[in-house]
Amino acid sequence: MDLEIDDGGSHGRPYSAGPVAMAASATFESALIALGIDPEIAREGFRAPNATVVMLLMAEKYRDLGFGFAPVRVGQKHSFVTGWPELATSDPVTLARWAVEYGRRRRKGLNWFVVTGRERKFIVFDYDGSKGVASRIGLEAKFGTLPHTVKVLTPGKGGGEHYYYRMPPGAEEIKNQQPIPGTAMDLRGYHGGVMTAGSQNLAGIRYEFAPGCAPDEADIAICPETWWEWLPKRVAPQPRARVPRPSSGVKRMQREYHPAASIIGDGPTEGGFNRPIRVKCCQFWSLGFGSEQVSEFKETLRAEILAADHSNHTLEQIERYASNEYLDAELASAEVWINSQVN
Repeated sequence: MDLEIDDGGSHGRPYSAGPVAMAASATFESALIALGIDPEIAREGFRAPNATVVMLLMAEKYRDLGFGFAPVRVGQKHSFVTGWPELATSDPVTLARWAVEYGRRRRKGLNWFVVTGRERKFIVFDYDGSKGVASRIGLEAKFGTLPHTVKVLTPGKGGGEHYYYRMPPGAEEIKNQQPIPGTAMDLRGYHGGVMTAGSQNLAGIRYEFAPGCAPDEADIAICPETWWEWLPKRVAPQPRARVPRPSSGVKRMQREYHPAASIIGDGPTEGGFNRPIRVKCCQFWSLGFGSEQVSEFKETLRAEILAADHSNHTLEQIERYASNEYLDAELASAEVWINSQVN
């Protein structure tokens, strides 16, 4: 299989050497060798026990559908790539570069997820365990049996499945729903994603295509009309126009702000401390950092909090924001939220 890749690099600079250059100019098999993947494993195709092999094959097959992929650390469900919902790609040059950059020194290998929704124009029904099965059976009784499609068996507790469906032509955007109200099933839509087959959990158990449901065995079916009409349409939000507040007639005095204040969120036009601290905690996990970097991160964030402008807060509030208890709680909550975006 030829990857048919433009070998131009970013900013107009060509890739001239190394695995990325080989992946960008060679056959599929040569590209895998360049990435350090055994061709014998690659010959297993969509059934290969290697997430990068499966990802590259899916990227080639579904490129015209707008599929995008991003690298993930094994055992976690957030990408190394900041802004992954928009930056996920099927471009083999970028994927090969990510495979080299983020796969280096990963003893357990590298996982990948495929982004759903928006211009990707496909969704995934996702359920785990007996409650998820019961929800699917109940919904099929009401709305009709889900048609044969690409389907992945997941290694979660009690097992689960990912059903891939194309959005109906002209369908409106639909967001992640975890779960779909009144069910034990999730919907992966805008700003969501699922692990590709070949990916593995910390126990080494892999996601794999269900029998007869790999991309070379089944087409991605269109979501049935009855199901689509039933789904709550939580569409992607549109930017809201800013409406000026009426002036009170009292001109507020201008005051100086510490340079770190806007980082924390207490500078001009900013709110309080809570939201920006939460955002920074989410960024910490989304960038692929792990528990070994938590202490360093907390100390850095604590220093920013203590250095920020405090004129809008009491000393007790500042001490609470900077405390281990508060930061640990925010980090834990942020990790749960980030992990919930991909399954």
